[in-house]
Amino acid sequence: KIKRNAFINPAHRCTYSSAEGSARQFELQFAVQIPNFLSGFVMFGRKLSRHPWLTAIGLVLLLLLFTLLLLWVFRLSLTETIAKRWCRSQALECEIDATGLSLSGTTIDAIRLTNETGQIPFEAEHLTVELSWKGFLKPVVERVEINRPVIRLSYTEDGEISVGGLEDLATGGSSETPQAMPEIIVRDARIEAQTPAGTVVATGRFEGKLPYKATLHARIEPVDLSSEQGRLSLTEGRVDLSLSGFRLEGSARLQLEEAVFEGLEARNITLDANMADTLLPTVEWSASIDTLSAPDLA
Repeated sequence: KIKRNAFINPAHRCTYSSAEGSARQFELQFAVQIPNFLSGFVMFGRKLSRHPWLTAIGLVLLLLLFTLLLLWVFRLSLTETIAKRWCRSQALECEIDATGLSLSGTTIDAIRLTNETGQIPFEAEHLTVELSWKGFLKPVVERVEINRPVIRLSYTEDGEISVGGLEDLATGGSSETPQAMPEIIVRDARIEAQTPAGTVVATGRFEGKLPYKATLHARIEPVDLSSEQGRLSLTEGRVDLSLSGFRLEGSARLQLEEAVFEGLEARNITLDANMADTLLPTVEWSASIDTLSAPDLA
């Protein structure tokens, strides 16, 4: 017989010749395992009572693990909250939809920055940042990918360029140890420049890792500009550049249907520039004008 709550060695077994022997043997072994587990738990509790500092350390570790778990579960909402708080400190209103955040990087499906005047100097449909770790708490940005960004800037008559106040964010002190530029990929970019003569819109894409590798393709949409100083009608503007090492090659074209400035009138103007594929950048210029008149110089 087995006494109740008795501690029996799990190695002891009973053998029965009847058909019920296997079932009774299993019940015996199972009943033996429970008291052994309880005895170990009681002994562990006695050790903790003798060393209260073990209990304190265990509680701190459990609290830390629970806190880390909460941070990981709510990491996306916390990231959005921190980003919005930082934007408010910079007199900006941020709308951010973070969809992915891990030690390898972050993903944002939508971002929009609004300044105090209600203007939106920057917005993008998708932003991905990939990180690597060079050491403990030393993240390095390896790759940045932006899809459909829109940058709105203004150009004044004094020659000053403003990006809705975002240019002030780049006036901070430089790092003591400069970091290498990450690989940057920009797709379907759009730049809207407000000038005294009108709005100029440029679209394009960029890919590369500066300063030794880059590819740029940009186009200027047809536009008619007019101000007190004159008027200009642009029908085509494009730039295609490729940088590899120290070699820079590409071409650019500017085509104007009309240009009138302070007594000088010209029509059907074409300006072409070609970058020669040499170690030292060489630009070959060419220009053609169908009609040129200067009444004041006659």
